[in-house]
Amino acid sequence: MKIKHVLASVVCIFLTACGGGDGGVAANVAPAPVVVMPPVVASTIFSEPVDVKCDTANGEKVCDAPTSSKMTKEALAAVLTDAKAGPIVFDIHTTEFRSRSLLQRASPTQPRIATEGNATYGDSRQKLSLSSGAVLFRGKNYAYTGTRAPNATRLYCATTDECMQIGLVADQAGGAQLVSMLVNDSTGSIVNAERIQIESRGAVGLFGLLTDRAAVTVPAGEVIKYSGLLMVQAGDGSPIAPDQFNSGGVRCAVELTLDVRNGRIAPAQVECTDAEKGVLKLSLPALVVEKSRIRTFAMGEVAAIHASKFATTSSSPAPVPLLLGSAAPFNSNAISGAVYGSNADTLIVNGSGSLGMFSILATRQ
Repeated sequence: MKIKHVLASVVCIFLTACGGGDGGVAANVAPAPVVVMPPVVASTIFSEPVDVKCDTANGEKVCDAPTSSKMTKEALAAVLTDAKAGPIVFDIHTTEFRSRSLLQRASPTQPRIATEGNATYGDSRQKLSLSSGAVLFRGKNYAYTGTRAPNATRLYCATTDECMQIGLVADQAGGAQLVSMLVNDSTGSIVNAERIQIESRGAVGLFGLLTDRAAVTVPAGEVIKYSGLLMVQAGDGSPIAPDQFNSGGVRCAVELTLDVRNGRIAPAQVECTDAEKGVLKLSLPALVVEKSRIRTFAMGEVAAIHASKFATTSSSPAPVPLLLGSAAPFNSNAISGAVYGSNADTLIVNGSGSLGMFSILATRQ
């Protein structure tokens, strides 16, 4: 029996809107001149333009990632395929998970039964060095081993049990200004006739080129609107059926607004039931963008999350009825994120708490 790790595809929701109107002036009265002034953008909202900065260590040239106006989409994509284009070092924020599940049988004639399980969550900020041949992350070297269909996701492995998937996330124009990362380490897992014990430790991240001031068009309405997807992974991982554990995810559409006069992202309330009958409520506090990085506007504010229902997965090879798990409400005070790409095209917000983690991937309308 093989242990399989599945990376759920990242789904983006793109919404566009337009509007208009007209007016008139009284007869024989000359209309007053109209002067449209662009809004003042606080100089601290978006990063200053930063060129690629390279250094040579141990005979190898290593370069820090530039900002969005200093590298094209094509050059970013080339880092994954061209040996001469990397390595490039990114400063990334990841949400993290650790889980353990155990199914065992009391005798050789009985089926395996879920007997133990747990899951914990966290987050961290790390450096990641990316190139076509290898990824350096947390002091470990992950060597390129091949490409997976259908999205040409690249697989890098440190050992046979610890691997990383790297892929490009397409934008509305068909290029890519964002990179997705999933690390999964199943070291210590055991699969035999008597027991299936899965040890899983991993990290999930989305990163790219930080938006800089030279690459932003400010709208006349003084706000930038974003729409996209909120993804929550939650549950304590305990057994809830003979072959299922209390861990799963919910996905909801979300809209956010960035005020370019002061860098604030307005608070948001999200409630939804997703396609798999998962039920989610999230209250996101006011956030602020500084040099294209995101933090809470006020110290101590938290995101409140309640994934009251979510679809779980089964370890059984046979089809089983959909079973819904549940997590108690939890808070996340570890909220971070960034604005990426030319024209502030992509907004990422992450957070984690005791019973789950969340990520928002939203694109500019």
